[in-house]
Amino acid sequence: MSRAAGRNNKKFAISRLTFFIFCVAILFLLIIMKLFVLQVLKKDYYQLMASSQHEIEKVLIPQRGEIFMQDKDKSLHPLVQNRDLYFLYSVPKDFDKHPLDIIEPLQEYFAWDDDTAQYFLNKFSLTDDPYEPIKRSLTLEQKNEIGAFNIKGLNFRPEASRYYPNYNIGSHLTGFYSFKSDQAKGQYGLEGYFNSELSGSYGVINSERDAAGRLITVASRSVEKAVDGSDLILTVDPVIEYAVCTKLKEYSMRLGAKGGEVVVLNPNTGAILAMCAYPDFNPNLYYEQEQINIFNNPSIAHEYEPGSIFKPITMAAGLDLEKVTPKTTYYDNGCDIVEGWHKPICNSDIEKFPNGHGLATMTDILDNSLNTGAIHVASLVGDDLFKKYVEGFGFGRQTGITLPGEADGNISNLGKRPIYTFTGSFGQGITVTPMQIAAAFGAIANGGKLMKPYLVEEIWHSDGRVEEFEPQFVRQVISPQVSTLLSGMLVSVIENGHAGRAGVDGYYIAGKTGTAQVPSPQGGYSDETIHSFVGFGPIENPAFVMIAKLDNPGVRFSASSAAPLFGDIAKFILDYYQISPTNL
Repeated sequence: MSRAAGRNNKKFAISRLTFFIFCVAILFLLIIMKLFVLQVLKKDYYQLMASSQHEIEKVLIPQRGEIFMQDKDKSLHPLVQNRDLYFLYSVPKDFDKHPLDIIEPLQEYFAWDDDTAQYFLNKFSLTDDPYEPIKRSLTLEQKNEIGAFNIKGLNFRPEASRYYPNYNIGSHLTGFYSFKSDQAKGQYGLEGYFNSELSGSYGVINSERDAAGRLITVASRSVEKAVDGSDLILTVDPVIEYAVCTKLKEYSMRLGAKGGEVVVLNPNTGAILAMCAYPDFNPNLYYEQEQINIFNNPSIAHEYEPGSIFKPITMAAGLDLEKVTPKTTYYDNGCDIVEGWHKPICNSDIEKFPNGHGLATMTDILDNSLNTGAIHVASLVGDDLFKKYVEGFGFGRQTGITLPGEADGNISNLGKRPIYTFTGSFGQGITVTPMQIAAAFGAIANGGKLMKPYLVEEIWHSDGRVEEFEPQFVRQVISPQVSTLLSGMLVSVIENGHAGRAGVDGYYIAGKTGTAQVPSPQGGYSDETIHSFVGFGPIENPAFVMIAKLDNPGVRFSASSAAPLFGDIAKFILDYYQISPTNL
């Protein structure tokens, strides 16, 4: 071999060695880079992957608190309960049958229409789809029937569900419990207001499992227990609640009213004994309602001009300031010309008494519901003091009832001009809620003390603690003497006035009618009316105060609508409490 050839072979060997070393260096560098990505850049990801294979994290779901009413003997009755139902979902990638063979039994079982069946057929055809929800709130019987189809890929998950055993009765009190984006929470009513207390708090358990997925009992484990929700014990009496709701619906339907409300309170404590509204709804089937407004509780959310039921408030101010007594007189001409107003203000019975009632007492004002008489008393009281008394009775602000959506009412015009005082004296130009009226008349009934209305008497926490709620005194609005005088005047409204159908034989019942015009969006007032009757009894020791309200019933005056509704419920309550008659 020539010397030149030897040198060439040597160079070639060196080149091969250099290339090999270079490749090894590149490979080593790639390995280093891969390790850097795995151990540094994607460390958290692979730790999570590993932990998912060896660690178990399970959410512990608390039991939601229940809601109970209590009768006069303090026995509890469920208003809202829990019951175990099941959620049906699918894992399409696990199906071992054709989607049509899965749709067919489900479509027949759930009575799906063609559109629903096609929707799920499309979903079930996605072979890589890991999850599709199908149906919530299945009973154990339904779960077993569907499970009998033996369809791989259909799974069930237990879920706590709410059950409202009284259906529509008390629906505006309860609200409902609903799922939204797979999150469940209380909506409206007590379910919404006390959602946090009722929900409790979730727990979690962390542990480890072996390669086969079995729990390693000797491994470290951490458990944070779920805290069950609290139970609510209400002041509401189930017997009175059922009677009130039933009677309200009966009268509303018979008279063709657009709606109505009844609130019953204990005037001495402010405890709510019953609260109903019509139309109502079934909280178990809340999703069937087309109008969302039906979920609002009109007893606290509906602001309206109260009409003549406000005259006792005006009279209370006059009596308390000693501007009038029950026997004080004035001359009624039937209409008053009020400065700053474009037309005379007349009594509601001006057609029957075109020249008025002549010389009339303060008691006559309430008996005959004389607008001119209310104006007379308000003029003696004065603008500023009249507004002060109206505010003192709780109008113009929320009562603080533990329900969502309470309105303030509107008395903002009072004190600005005398005309607002005059119209306000007989319940026009101001707005109130039924709850405010009931609370205000409670003060007339109980010696002049405004009490805060309340619904919840106790909260039973899951740790055994009992949180009690006592009656709350707000303020002394009128003197006890004025309370007694005005109560007697309101008895006369039923005994001698035109509200006889609100009375109960054998008892002294106090009360006042109101037939209020509904403002028109175009200005002035429409032909629609709101009928109310508010009262309490028996006056010797009032057991209840109640407002009965009907929206635009098919009769002219509340003496023929809200008054007899009040009387029927009042008789039931007196019988239920076994209160002996004294007016024999």
